[in-house]
Amino acid sequence: MKRLWKTLWRLFYFARLALWLVLLLLAGSYAWLHFYGVPDSVKQLVVQQLAARGIAFNFDSIHVEIPTGLVARGVKLGDVRTPDKPLVHAKEVGILFDLPRLWQRQLPVTALALKHGELAVPLFFDDPKSERIEAHRLNGLVRLEEGNVLKVERLTGEVLRLELSLTGRLTLPTAPKSKPPPDAAERERRTQLVRKISDEVRSLQFAKPPTLALDFTANADDMTNATAMLVIQGGPVAYPKLPLDSLNARIGYGGQKLRIEQFEAALGGGTVALSDGHYDFQRKEARVTLRSSADFKAFGQFAPTKLQQQLAEWRCDPLPRVELTVILANDRLSVPKLTVQVAGGAMVVEEGYFDFKDKAAGARVHSDVDAKQLSPFLPPGWQRMLKDWTWAVNPKLDFEIHRTEADPQHPTIENGRVSVSDATFRGIPVQRAACRGVLRNDVITLTEGIADLKPSAERPGEITTLQANYSCHLTKQDFIFSDVNSNAESLRLSPLLSSNFVKVLREFKLAQPPVLSAGRWTGNWLKLDTSECEGHLETGPVEWHTLSADATRSNFRYGHNLLQFRDATLRRPEGELRGSYQYHFKTADFSGSGSGVLDVVSLKPALSPALRETLDRYRPETPVNFDLKSYSGNWRDASRTAAEGTVKIGALAAGTGRAANIHTRFKLDPARFHASRFEIEVPSGRVESRFDYDRVNERLDLSCDKSEVQPIELARLLGSNVVALIEPYHFKSPPTASRVKATFDFKKPEQTTWSAILAAPEVDWWRLHVGRFSTEISYTNRVLGATNFVAQFYGGTLQAGQASF
Repeated sequence: MKRLWKTLWRLFYFARLALWLVLLLLAGSYAWLHFYGVPDSVKQLVVQQLAARGIAFNFDSIHVEIPTGLVARGVKLGDVRTPDKPLVHAKEVGILFDLPRLWQRQLPVTALALKHGELAVPLFFDDPKSERIEAHRLNGLVRLEEGNVLKVERLTGEVLRLELSLTGRLTLPTAPKSKPPPDAAERERRTQLVRKISDEVRSLQFAKPPTLALDFTANADDMTNATAMLVIQGGPVAYPKLPLDSLNARIGYGGQKLRIEQFEAALGGGTVALSDGHYDFQRKEARVTLRSSADFKAFGQFAPTKLQQQLAEWRCDPLPRVELTVILANDRLSVPKLTVQVAGGAMVVEEGYFDFKDKAAGARVHSDVDAKQLSPFLPPGWQRMLKDWTWAVNPKLDFEIHRTEADPQHPTIENGRVSVSDATFRGIPVQRAACRGVLRNDVITLTEGIADLKPSAERPGEITTLQANYSCHLTKQDFIFSDVNSNAESLRLSPLLSSNFVKVLREFKLAQPPVLSAGRWTGNWLKLDTSECEGHLETGPVEWHTLSADATRSNFRYGHNLLQFRDATLRRPEGELRGSYQYHFKTADFSGSGSGVLDVVSLKPALSPALRETLDRYRPETPVNFDLKSYSGNWRDASRTAAEGTVKIGALAAGTGRAANIHTRFKLDPARFHASRFEIEVPSGRVESRFDYDRVNERLDLSCDKSEVQPIELARLLGSNVVALIEPYHFKSPPTASRVKATFDFKKPEQTTWSAILAAPEVDWWRLHVGRFSTEISYTNRVLGATNFVAQFYGGTLQAGQASF
């Protein structure tokens, strides 16, 4: 037994000694392999294993480290096809292998563990000095699987100062494929693109590091089936052009398509989200849906200078909400639908497009937003047009807009419809309005326009209407109204009229709104006094100063400060007046023609002092029936009045006499009143004569071929001086007067003269009775003379050659 224990002890002793020897041997081997590296045969096996997988593996040394195993130092990794152009530099790379197969004297490498790796991939492999894509501090595990596959289980690194976590599978190339090198222009384009991306990413400043994770599968020989998924999560980002409060994105790639599965960014007081997005690299087609509640000004730094200025002027509170779908295909950008929601309304754009080949663009727009909010983005002509409008309820717009490369600054609008309510246009209160619209060559044309004006304070329950077609050159501000029909109050339309026209309107008082129709009305909104208009006007009762009419109607024309009325009719209690009239606003000249029946006494307050004095002397007792071939004058200088025509008066009183059935054909100029035919009826008979009245010197020249009336009846019409002259003579029956000529001086009665051939059956002069007599009689210098006097006197005949009294 003792011998057995002794034998066992010796066996244990030798076993322990052998174990220690093995441990010492292993420790020595590890120390040797750790400090001096593995044998060259092992190194060759590692290089061959990796080369078989398409990996060029260069190193300074390979050591053994616990627990990794083999660790290569000073490693350079690259493509086996270009071993002299390494892509990855690493301080250490752990080499993992299949331990069970060591007993088969094999060293199969199963994984590489990178530590403090540096990646530098040149943009162009044939030019080592070209721009490089770099990654730093690479740490992670890459497994080498069957089928020449690299499986990235966990790899972290720094790319453009961003921490990236990478997982995925890469099938290494099996055969070299030659590709034509890019030309100089393509090299420059790619270089500038990489530099631009690098500069933009480096300008980002994160409050805390973002999370970036990329998972991929790829085949280096055939990248068409590559897939990738990038996940980004980040907090506040300080970016000079666009500061972000947060960023969350999920971007995928597969089937040669880039997909945006999720993209949300908080910025500009709102959020921006992209979804349902993809880009097909083979077909070069793209689609994405954007939803935004951010302030558009946040994107101003990316916009052209002009758009930046427009955004700076833009005011929108609360911020708009935008939903947009964009499709890019066949060199054409399509917008199936764009919705912009702002306070009080929304703008919807449908069937939008932009053709990159011919630079044509177009869309269908529906809007009930406040159009003035869009004013900063519109041309100056549109801005001026919008300034003319105010509204309590946003207008509704529906139109098609198109733009061509030939004239990109002047788009075309077709099939437009506009409706507004509770608005004002240039101060005109509009209850509701609607029209169709077209815009071509910077000229907007509105057709089928109709506007209901709000009731005025004077007529609270009455809605008036304005109908018209309208066109305006938005830059020049030239406008044309056509087919105008209106029953609106005249002064309510004064903001559309020239100042001269408004002055005239203010002089008229209308009992009811006029009915206006205008075939054409042209002008310029910047110079309304140059307006021209032509149409038809009808009114009800109207009053001008102290003159009035029950109704009027007329064709009219206005232009170049000249107002013309043609085929005008004024209805008054005594009858109708017809004629034409024109007035020049600058010179105050007027002219025209007319006919009708008129109570001239009612016109007296509106006439010149001289004419009022004439009416005081000669008082028509019935309306005057007149036909004026022409008349003219000046409202500032009544002495320039002139006229020509015929006048008929039923009854007239003058002095102490009366006359009836007065008819005259006359001509009036600033100095004289000439009657080429003057007929007057007095109780004793009718007289036909001619006369000329000097309005300046107040002299009346009269001639008459023959008359048989009582002289006293004519004298009573001519004044007290003539009555005093004729009154001593009492004719039993009207005498016969022929070749009558007279000059009556109303300023200097002593210069009055007249002459005639007189014959009468009987006459009493004072107490002297004279029977039938005849004589040539004259009156000059207050001396009455008679020649060839023959009279029956007290039963006899008296003849005298000449006598004076």
